[in-house]
Amino acid sequence: MKRVTNDTLKVDSEYFDKTIEKATAVIVKYPDSRYVDDALFMMGSSYYYKGDYSRALEKLDFLILNYPESKFHDDALYYKGLAYYKQQKFAQATIALKEAILSKQYRVRAMVVLCYVYYQDANYVSLTEIAKDLQKESLNLKERRWVLRLLGEAQFNQGSYAAALELFNELLSLTRVKEAQQVLKLKIAETYLEMEEYEECQGFLEGERDPEFKNLLADLYVELGDIEKAKETYFEVAVSGMSNFAAQAFYKLAELYRDADSLEAAIAYYDFLCEQ
Repeated sequence: MKRVTNDTLKVDSEYFDKTIEKATAVIVKYPDSRYVDDALFMMGSSYYYKGDYSRALEKLDFLILNYPESKFHDDALYYKGLAYYKQQKFAQATIALKEAILSKQYRVRAMVVLCYVYYQDANYVSLTEIAKDLQKESLNLKERRWVLRLLGEAQFNQGSYAAALELFNELLSLTRVKEAQQVLKLKIAETYLEMEEYEECQGFLEGERDPEFKNLLADLYVELGDIEKAKETYFEVAVSGMSNFAAQAFYKLAELYRDADSLEAAIAYYDFLCEQ
């Protein structure tokens, strides 16, 4: 019944409600019990997974302030950082996560989340610094991919396209899922275009058979002035049967023929597009 995906526990809300109810009963009935800090953490983490971040922070803060020696102290700091991140309160999230980084148990996880915080806050300088520190840690494959993707996007957004390209290519070498590979390859092609490395981009795209890549390749042929190759490539996509990309290709074919004053051909492609 329970499954964890990206720090979000997918399970019936009733499960968390029961946990909160039991933890509350412990605190009310046995306020001096040595299990109060356990109960507070159970409540805080349950509220977090329910998406009630304000209540989660209330319980986690109480635990951190009143039970500094608790075995759940570091857990509470980490979840506090996550809760602030979910609320997009990046300054508070940064403070909590930097404290959590001091914990051996949460060091790597807190650093990874802090990368996301910096990325969402467009603080690319700090992201780059912590990402480079993370790369010195013993990361599992998933964590390594996360760091490379965020660092690559940060470099891209700053206009450091050569550095971004290197990171995206390294990430591609570690990616096995086809859909994820497609997304990365499109990003690599986009990076080549931003660098105005048209021949490299052409060579990269020409080996791809997916209609989305072929549409991009045809666009590139237009930019390079090779209209005949562009028409040929758009036509391949148009007859591929992939509705969205085919529609785009038919439209672009019509535009090319219209620009060339081939009105009959342009009208034919526009008509075919309307039939889709």
